Amino acid sequence: MSAQTWDLHAELDELEPEWARSIVGKRRLYLDTNYWIKLRDAQLGRPKYAHDIELLAALRAAVQQGIAVAPTSDASFLELMKQTDDNTRQATAQLMDELSGGMTLCGHQERVSLELQVWLRKASGHQVSLHDLVWTRPIFILGRFDPREHIRPGTSFRNAMSREQFQQMWLSPLTEFTAWAKPDSLKEFDDTAAKLNTEMQLHAAAATSFKKLVMDEMAGAFDLATPMLAGLLADLFGRGKNPQVNKEIQDPAFLKSLFNMLMSAFDQKPEEVGRTLPSLYIHAKCHAALRWDKNSKLKGNDLLDYQHAAAGVGYCDAFFTEAHLANMLRTKHVKLAEEFSRFVTPDTGLCSWPATFPMTKVGWELRSEPSRRR
Repeated sequence: MSAQTWDLHAELDELEPEWARSIVGKRRLYLDTNYWIKLRDAQLGRPKYAHDIELLAALRAAVQQGIAVAPTSDASFLELMKQTDDNTRQATAQLMDELSGGMTLCGHQERVSLELQVWLRKASGHQVSLHDLVWTRPIFILGRFDPREHIRPGTSFRNAMSREQFQQMWLSPLTEFTAWAKPDSLKEFDDTAAKLNTEMQLHAAAATSFKKLVMDEMAGAFDLATPMLAGLLADLFGRGKNPQVNKEIQDPAFLKSLFNMLMSAFDQKPEEVGRTLPSLYIHAKCHAALRWDKNSKLKGNDLLDYQHAAAGVGYCDAFFTEAHLANMLRTKHVKLAEEFSRFVTPDTGLCSWPATFPMTKVGWELRSEPSRRR
């Protein structure tokens, strides 16, 4: 198959489901950046605490025995690239490669799109497993793209890149990308947090109940997601083949009807919709929890923490994070750990972890062959 004819998305529709099958029956253990740094320092022989060495040994044993995997995500990559020291950044990436085995969640925006697709299918009576669709490799940790489009036009490699060469890129470890990517302070997250704090002050009077705050946050999320949902419907009904479809999806009245449909579904069955749309739902509940605490202000790092929570609680069996976030996820009003039946633990849970969350293969995760993305 020539470089001019092979289809990247069709190729990934073959590769990603097969890759997803490789973790069936394994415990998915999601580590936030603090944990990766702790484990990296233990690996480098300079642990902050003795139990960091014990945790690293336990995780390594579980991974080597095929019992567990520690997937990464776009939030993992973004925070990794905040590290300015080349040596420690690469050491962290090497450990991520080792414990994840190259398993990563696709980018946040792509997950939102996939979740909406699954919600549409379920609404039309189809049974689809969301977990079958979201796993990829480090090259697509920030989302799908065609590598050929990032090669200077006219170069021989761009014109001749074969399917086999792409498959070699597919197998590339995270360290291969972190070696040439430039560190980024992620200042835009701080800027976004500052803007959101101003908006929260303006709407502070609306925080009359936690339930209302969650509805408000979901309304904001659905407002942003509605055009994406419209695009998915357009694809379903033949966008490009029918000009009328393209016109209708831009109609404000149509977009409003989609928004109302999402809000109505969530109002009637919030937890059920939340489990189908975990990236939107977990973010919304985290933001609502912050607003409910009148003394708290949003920080740029909080936005990344919420992305970690969406990945760890939404798609993994256990989420290892800092005490503040772990406690928030387990509170009676947020109760995300309970809703998703996840093991969520802060630093203080390290010593008891192997006993409270045994590393045995699980059978509940077994399911039919993954459905391909559409």
